[in-house]
Amino acid sequence: MIRVSEAVLPGHPDKLCDFVAESIVQAALAVDGEAYAQIEAAIWCDQLWLSGGYAARGAALDVERIAVEALDSIARAANPDAKRDPWRVTNAVCRYDVDPTIWTRHVNDQAIVIGWAGYDDKVQYLPPEHFLALEFRTALWGRARAGSSRAAGRTAS
Repeated sequence: MIRVSEAVLPGHPDKLCDFVAESIVQAALAVDGEAYAQIEAAIWCDQLWLSGGYAARGAALDVERIAVEALDSIARAANPDAKRDPWRVTNAVCRYDVDPTIWTRHVNDQAIVIGWAGYDDKVQYLPPEHFLALEFRTALWGRARAGSSRAAGRTAS
C-alpha cells in the first residue's frame, strides 16, 4: 500500500480556493442554518471556476458576487491600493430547490475518519507520512520567511 500526504504553504492557490468555497458555504448557512452545500473552486491568473451545488431555504445566493468579494477581501488585505482587472468567473454552481435537511441530517462526506492506533506524541498521534509532511512544510516556510543567509552573505566577484 502506498501512503501519501500533503501540506501546502501559505499563499498556495489551494488555500485561496478553500477560502472562496468556504465563503459560499457560509453564505448559504447565513440564509438557512440547515443549508447543504458542496462547493469547489479553482483559480488561475484572473480566472475563477466554481462548481458544485447548494440547497438552502430562502433567497438564492449570488454565488459569483460572494466569490469575487472573498477574493477582493484577500487582495485588499495584502495591498489596499492594488488595482486589478476584473475576475473572469465560470459559475457552474447549482441551486437545488429541495429541503436541505434531506442531506444535512444524513450526509457528511467531508470527513473520513480512520483510527491510527499505535502512534504516539513523537508524531503528534498522526500517521508518520502526514507528520513528516507538516514538519517539512513548517521548516520550508520558516526558511522562506527568513531568507537565505547563505545567499545574503555572498559578495559579487
